[in-house]
Amino acid sequence: MGTLNTTSKQFIVTASANADFQAIVTLWHNFFGTTCGFTQAADSGQINPATVAFPGSNNTDAGQEVWYFNDSLHSTYPVAIRVVYGRGSDANNWRVTISVSLSVTNGSLTFLGTESGTVTINFATAGTRTNADTTAYRVVGSGASGRAVIAWFPDTVSTPRGTIFAIERTKNSDGTDNGDGVVIPYFASMATTNPNGLTFDRLGVYTPAWRTGSGGTANNMMNMLLSSTSLVTPRSIADTGSTLASGKVYAFPFFPTRPGWKYPLMSFLNYFTADFPVDFSTVTIPFYGSNHTYLPLSPSGVLNVGGSNWPLLIRYE
Repeated sequence: MGTLNTTSKQFIVTASANADFQAIVTLWHNFFGTTCGFTQAADSGQINPATVAFPGSNNTDAGQEVWYFNDSLHSTYPVAIRVVYGRGSDANNWRVTISVSLSVTNGSLTFLGTESGTVTINFATAGTRTNADTTAYRVVGSGASGRAVIAWFPDTVSTPRGTIFAIERTKNSDGTDNGDGVVIPYFASMATTNPNGLTFDRLGVYTPAWRTGSGGTANNMMNMLLSSTSLVTPRSIADTGSTLASGKVYAFPFFPTRPGWKYPLMSFLNYFTADFPVDFSTVTIPFYGSNHTYLPLSPSGVLNVGGSNWPLLIRYE
């Protein structure tokens, strides 16, 4: 298991475009390979993070990588992620295009089994800040041989805001992984708080498609245990910003909506803004009968689900 805590420019600055893009691709590469311990496919034709050039045209790909889970289930139930790096809709915008397969490649970057549809995430679309912004914003995450969660720019306070990407296997009743499938959620809060994601059932006879939520609710891909402030217990009648009850505060898990997948995900949790540290320090939360370390991403609610009172904790161990 490993954690990531670093910084990165959010925009590709024209004067240093190649170096900025190489730094971003390298960060992704090291996250998958070092933080998570995934195995990169041996196929030729993959991107070289150290030498890749930022594309000269909008909406153009620069190259790809294929990564495999490296856990004990992989030999029987493989999981693969294809990540394509490129230039987005303008000269200062970078993007990744992601797809998933529950198979391995043929050695030429083609999966032997079904590959999901793709989703393209633009990370620096135009917002209220100038695209010449060279500020180094936070990038945090964690992973292990069969899971990953990474949050880009959770500390940005104006659009374009941060984005979270995660992938994990489905769970047994005790929280251990099984081979039934994977869930791949991401939250793109650049202009909205819409959640998006993919559920990939190993027994499915279809090409899984990414599903997009709307209006800041997670109803299309995941369900929150609690979905409105009216369902929590405030500290007092005048304080609706906390869940404090019986000396405890609470964090709330997400559940995959696929029928039969009834156990919650562990990549992240929801919380109320008043309940956890505002200095990005970690907290310990009991989950599936054991203590786990989580990191509050955005005390101000910048990167959130369902409104500014519901920021996210990511697994951080």
